[in-house]
Amino acid sequence: MATITVNFKCNNNCISCINYRKVANSNRERSLDDIKRMMKKLEKEGVKHLDLNGGEPTIKKDLFEILKYLEEEYPRLEVKLLSNGRMFCYADYVEKLRELNLTKFSLVINLYAGDKSINDAITRSPGSWEQTVKGMKNLLHAGFKVELRIVVNKLNYRHLPEMAGFILREFGGIASVDFINMKVTGEARKNRNIILPRYTESVAYVQRAVDILKDQVNVRLLHFPFCILERKYWDFAKGVTIDRHITLAPQCDFCEQKNDCPMIWKSYIDIIGPEEFKPIGMGCGH
Repeated sequence: MATITVNFKCNNNCISCINYRKVANSNRERSLDDIKRMMKKLEKEGVKHLDLNGGEPTIKKDLFEILKYLEEEYPRLEVKLLSNGRMFCYADYVEKLRELNLTKFSLVINLYAGDKSINDAITRSPGSWEQTVKGMKNLLHAGFKVELRIVVNKLNYRHLPEMAGFILREFGGIASVDFINMKVTGEARKNRNIILPRYTESVAYVQRAVDILKDQVNVRLLHFPFCILERKYWDFAKGVTIDRHITLAPQCDFCEQKNDCPMIWKSYIDIIGPEEFKPIGMGCGH
């Protein structure tokens, strides 16, 4: 899998963003020619899966041109667009995307809460919740494959079980729901005292949300080390998003699950420390 960041500008101002705001305000972006050059290299490497992210890709004016190019030149490539979903609240925008007839295309939409006051406190963008929720519904109604990604943080984790119920009521046909522990860089690092919970503080609420969702929706836990989870949730925690920014704690050398563990964000250990992680099979762990 490979990732191409198509732009850096964003229409949200998330308190938990992995970039600093000055980056999100930047006009830097990759042109179609830039992406063509990158794709030639990735093709030689045999890449079969491509994530397109930002910033917020949907505010890039030539996004559809990029998607059309990828479809025509690399028809076997699986393309996933990561977005906050706000632009999809506009029905004509969704229709233009549908008219591209993309064959191996899916979307990952980020939402923080089933409650707009919580969500918009995190995005620091009034009205963003309503646009994202409407965008999700528009995409699902148009038949797109959509994954919902929930970044777990100090402002939303106590409300995750309620959010799980909201998802079941409002987002019928969703492909999967991913709960992801937060990478603590950029604005997230700057605001860490406000936004960063310990994994062991939030995990019980995450597990309750999984219980609500698991019989009706595919659920994944990303960057949740096994030792903080009850054993019955391990099968949900088999995924990572990016390898080079994760690690194991020193004591993990003694864990019998270290080769299969989703591991921990390096930035988390740098800030919080490794003490809460316990080797499994050594008389502790689950």
